[in-house]
Amino acid sequence: MFSDKHYKMGKGMKMEITTGGTSATATLMNTPTAQAIWEALPIKGISQLCGNEICFSIPVDVVGEPEARGEVNIGDLRYWPPRHTFCIFTVVLRPAPESSPLPRAR
Repeated sequence: MFSDKHYKMGKGMKMEITTGGTSATATLMNTPTAQAIWEALPIKGISQLCGNEICFSIPVDVVGEPEARGEVNIGDLRYWPPRHTFCIFTVVLRPAPESSPLPRAR
């Protein structure tokens, strides 16, 4: 659940996220996707653990950001356009380098 405790401060938009009795303050970046999420607050829903992330379905329908990074750190927030889902990552994920060599067959 995204609470109604949200406010703009400095360069970011801060909001409180509560799930399972735990609350945390999150900062959204200055992007069109973050602005759409901001305008939808407060959001209530049920969180789900989906692999390496905590996910919430949210009433936001945007394409996403073309410059979004492929890597994530613990606590990073991401919007996944195909499922209109807001994700909080619980692990560090790094994409495989495009030029990574394949192991030699023997």
